[in-house]
Amino acid sequence: AIIIAYMPWCVHCKTMVDTVTKLKSNGRCVFTINCQLQPKFTKLFRIDGFPTILYRKATNSTESLTNITDLQKYNGPRSLEALTTLLETGDPSQIGGAFMCPAISWQLFPCCIM
Repeated sequence: AIIIAYMPWCVHCKTMVDTVTKLKSNGRCVFTINCQLQPKFTKLFRIDGFPTILYRKATNSTESLTNITDLQKYNGPRSLEALTTLLETGDPSQIGGAFMCPAISWQLFPCCIM
């Protein structure tokens, strides 16, 4: 799964709408969070640019999304192909880099769909 943190006024976020729509229509697990409505989310993840893409690194675990403890920020390409690869592999080394983010309980933040 990937989580896309966005601001409704952000031009870069608006350009990702088609990509997000295509990912979702292909059955991919993509959540979007409106950071204007969720300022605590923005602070906890130290998000200072939009859109910010968070992903769960590849594991053999069957944890649900509400139990994520290993989210990372994704800094690679934002194309449909790159994000599809990230969703399939959970490994950005095949398409780009990432760095660790602090863990959080997703039950605190309802997702706002773009």
